[in-house]
Amino acid sequence: MTSTRAQAGRRLLAGRRGAAAAVALAVGAALLAAPGVAWSAAGAAGAASAMEALAALACLAAARGGGALRRAWLLFALGQAIWSATDLLAAVNAARAAEVVPAGLIDLLWLLFYVPTTAGIVLVYRRLRPERGWQGVLDGALVAGTVGLLAWGVYLDDALAGAPGAPGDVALMYPVLDTLGLAALAWLVLRHRRALPGWVGGIALAVAVTLVADVAYLIGGLHGVAGHDALAWAAYVVAAGLWVEAAARARRDAGPRTRAPHTTPPAWSGTVPLVCAVAAVAVVSPGRPAEFALGLALAALAALRMLLTSRLHGQLIAERDVLLVTDPLTSAHNRRVLAATLDGLAADAVRTGRPLAAIAFDVDRFKEVNDRFGHAVGDALLVGTAAAAQSALREGDLLVRLGGDEFLVLLPGVTGPEAAVVAERVRRAIDAAGNVVAPGAGVTCSFGVAALPGDADRPDDLLRRADEALYAAKAGGRGRVARGPVRRTGGEARRLATAP
Repeated sequence: MTSTRAQAGRRLLAGRRGAAAAVALAVGAALLAAPGVAWSAAGAAGAASAMEALAALACLAAARGGGALRRAWLLFALGQAIWSATDLLAAVNAARAAEVVPAGLIDLLWLLFYVPTTAGIVLVYRRLRPERGWQGVLDGALVAGTVGLLAWGVYLDDALAGAPGAPGDVALMYPVLDTLGLAALAWLVLRHRRALPGWVGGIALAVAVTLVADVAYLIGGLHGVAGHDALAWAAYVVAAGLWVEAAARARRDAGPRTRAPHTTPPAWSGTVPLVCAVAAVAVVSPGRPAEFALGLALAALAALRMLLTSRLHGQLIAERDVLLVTDPLTSAHNRRVLAATLDGLAADAVRTGRPLAAIAFDVDRFKEVNDRFGHAVGDALLVGTAAAAQSALREGDLLVRLGGDEFLVLLPGVTGPEAAVVAERVRRAIDAAGNVVAPGAGVTCSFGVAALPGDADRPDDLLRRADEALYAAKAGGRGRVARGPVRRTGGEARRLATAP
């Protein structure tokens, strides 16, 4: 016990040291990049590139640690590598004060960073999403799309487009894509009722710092703030350091966690996406074709979500209705169906003279089967018994599991002698199925048959007569069919009632 606690303490201490080292490294790199504000942007861009390369290696190490999210960390590593290489090219341009590398290529590579990073976030969501289905993905797309539309169309486009020195649409895409990634991670964290791995929050914080840096870069360029690009790269250094810390946590957590436990998302998470879709449609204007098309796409996505929700609710109601009338183990009907059906069938038999027969049966010495072969075989035997009985009955006959190994069959329009023939057919089918499930056990079933009118005058009497005939079959040696009515003395009835 002491050794285990000591090992756990060392792991915890090592984890805290690793996190502290990552944060300290990020802060140190940011401080090294700070002189770039006064000197040049090249040093800040170079420091960012170095830190991002370290983040790529840390993500690669997290992927090599195994676990269910190995592919996600490989994608994150690829994204950080692309980011590092692109910042290095930007540093070359800044140092030469010329476009040694075309600016269009650098923009393309910066945008390319979002492809594997976004794919990694999708894999993280897929593994850790709180719901079993994918309805949360549609909800997240609605929220993220609305946030992106508002960030682009309502804020950035209105605030920056057309102003002197305003950047183009490509530069506007960076904060929008950051916002989408942050919205997806926030949607995952906020909807989960249980604790998620700490590295998820670390990634979200890294994306948030990147978002702030991209927005600050745009605003600084618009207003001509000196050194705004170097400040942005210093923020990228901090973001890369947060990626290092998140990857270190993920490597320590790899292995035992394969999937986050599914929970019921909070109630508000089903309403917010629809509200977002309405807001998105309300703010767009036909005069902005791109934003208007995105608003229509979000409206279509909301309609699809409502359609899927309606379909899912219909399926759940149908499953609930089946569960209310079905035995979960054998798929036979349950006592609820018997209570709702018996009186009607009996009343119809009395009113029209149409006969109604009942067959009560159970598995002989079922307890011995459980004790000898185990409860799994016993359950399989009950499933096979119900299936074999159902296969020997007509479509309108009702098979009910009363409990344990006891079953009842109602046969509308069948007389007592005819029901005895049906019971014999069912007995042979069950014997054959029992030999398959538990070979060598000699599984048999005993049957009791009664009919109304004839053997009984009321529904309760019909079931009681069938039950008495069942005990008579057991007393006669088991594995046979007996037909009521059966008259017993008090002592003999008590003795038969205790027979297995």
